[in-house]
Amino acid sequence: MIYCKHCKSDKDYHTCTNGPHIQALCIDCGNHLKFISKKLNGDTDIVSFNTMGAINNSTAIYLTISDGRICRRVQSPTTSSIQRTTKDGRVVNEEHYNGWMGIITNITTRESDYGKEWNVTINDGTVTVILSFKYSSGYAASFLKALPNVKLSEPVTFTPKVTIDGEKKRTVLFLNQNGSAVKWAYTKDNPNGCPGLKQIKVKGINTWDDSDMMEYLESMVNNDILPQLNASVGDMPF
Repeated sequence: MIYCKHCKSDKDYHTCTNGPHIQALCIDCGNHLKFISKKLNGDTDIVSFNTMGAINNSTAIYLTISDGRICRRVQSPTTSSIQRTTKDGRVVNEEHYNGWMGIITNITTRESDYGKEWNVTINDGTVTVILSFKYSSGYAASFLKALPNVKLSEPVTFTPKVTIDGEKKRTVLFLNQNGSAVKWAYTKDNPNGCPGLKQIKVKGINTWDDSDMMEYLESMVNNDILPQLNASVGDMPF
């Protein structure tokens, strides 16, 4: 289901054309809408959509990852959205997806109200999204360790997962290209210069610190990945 960003209606629409890209008219206000639905593992898991003309080089859809799902916050409830109350007491509506696919066009870090985070800009030729996740997290480490093996000029599928082992929660962001999983460039057996986790004691309690690892991976992005992305901007198929 899509909803109209002009009048916020999610009642229905009139289809104007057929094919992978569908133009539609909102029944309530008559404005044109466009959405695209893609398939992942046989289900409609990856979805991107926009009001015609609303997406351009300066705007993007913001996505986050929560409990192994990609989340997009919407202003009003839709038939596919889930309502929840945030830690600060706000009621929000979110649509959840199993994955997202597109070409990586930029990678940055920024300080947010919740701490430092990674922002990965992804474009599928129709919409631009910015996928955000915590700077120090399983999602970040797994993404960055696979990044050197990603073909930056080709679409990549992002699939977050959460596994529970006793009281431990493990988060991973799997990358897939051309039907195959993207392998890590930095592993425990072959670190290739990337530091591992370091055990430290904080207030008398042993814990694992990833500061050296994340500093190394951020340097890798800045020195190796971003120059490639900047050089290939003119070669993008959109």
